Amino acid sequence: MERKDHGPIKMLVLGDGQHHLFAGLFDSDGCEVRFRKDTQGRTPAEGPPDVIVFAQTRRNKFPQSVLDHASANYPLAALVLLLGDWCEGETRSGHPQQGWHRVYARDWAAQFALAIGQFRDQGTTAWHAPATCSRQDQLMTGRPIPELPPLNVAVHTQTPGFGEAIDDFCEARGWTAVRAGQGSSCDVLLIECYYSVDEAIGQISSLRKRLGASPVVVICGFPRRQDREKLARALNRYALIGKPYANEDLQQSIIALAAGGRLGLGLYDDVA
Repeated sequence: MERKDHGPIKMLVLGDGQHHLFAGLFDSDGCEVRFRKDTQGRTPAEGPPDVIVFAQTRRNKFPQSVLDHASANYPLAALVLLLGDWCEGETRSGHPQQGWHRVYARDWAAQFALAIGQFRDQGTTAWHAPATCSRQDQLMTGRPIPELPPLNVAVHTQTPGFGEAIDDFCEARGWTAVRAGQGSSCDVLLIECYYSVDEAIGQISSLRKRLGASPVVVICGFPRRQDREKLARALNRYALIGKPYANEDLQQSIIALAAGGRLGLGLYDDVA
């Protein structure tokens, strides 16, 4: 069946969208973005948006009434809450806001790229699924089964259990997973950052002497702004994934990097 090109996705970003913590997150040719610092539900002169992003650097910036107001004024728009570093633990606080699709800034790049492609091909996104859906449910709703490219993934982990989980993840997608110290080349290097980003950068530099300048996926627990800044100074093509993560987000990051994409915010040359 021939797919229709629905054009760029129209996105309205309210709140802290232009804060330096979110710099570069909305850069894409497939998206028309308008920023507002207010949280009012007035209809823009350009017409209603396809997605409304409520960006907040700290918790509780938007009351529940704002969501209700936006739902009433934009019934066809997807409502997404973009969370900064200081919002960690929001869902464990005992008072999470109801009805939001939550996306932490560290996971935004992969989900944003996926949403743009979905809207171009289908005129809708995973974010348009009911807010009660899980992340996996969102990605399965109305989504055609993708044809995944064959990839070689070099894996470097510091915990055996996590290494086995990545092996199963790659096998389920028809990808070849090899230990980074044993392979000679790869499409993507995946590394688990168990202790510190500085240590991970040193390991990447050492592994690249054998594997070449492959793009890198760094997986670590609760990455902070300073972690992203260190990776940006050291790497050019990379993706930073925080635990816990959805397999679909990791899959999208690996495919995008292997195809030549640049998901990270790196502004400097690769490590040697």
